[in-house]
Amino acid sequence: MAWVQLPELPVQFYHREVLFALGNLIGRTIRLDYHTEQLERGKFARLAVELDLSKSLPTRIFLDNFWQGILYEIFKQFVIVVGGLVTTRMLVRSRNKKPLWL
Repeated sequence: MAWVQLPELPVQFYHREVLFALGNLIGRTIRLDYHTEQLERGKFARLAVELDLSKSLPTRIFLDNFWQGILYEIFKQFVIVVGGLVTTRMLVRSRNKKPLWL
């Protein structure tokens, strides 16, 4: 799971069903951030999305007649190790072992 931000999303998209549908274009929407859920419009909508890390992550999606940018918070929890993703927690546990691959 990763938190996904949709920066400067227009107000007409701030509806629970629409936000879930937008998240499903990226992965599988799990839930909305509290402020997004309350339809408090800030600088971005924030959604928890289950991602398939074996596929490329989209950087934007086409909505109506414009491209909506996508920002991922997932990379705060992962580090790149020779092309594989390993959580920092896994790195600490496996310090004296061979690298773990996902």
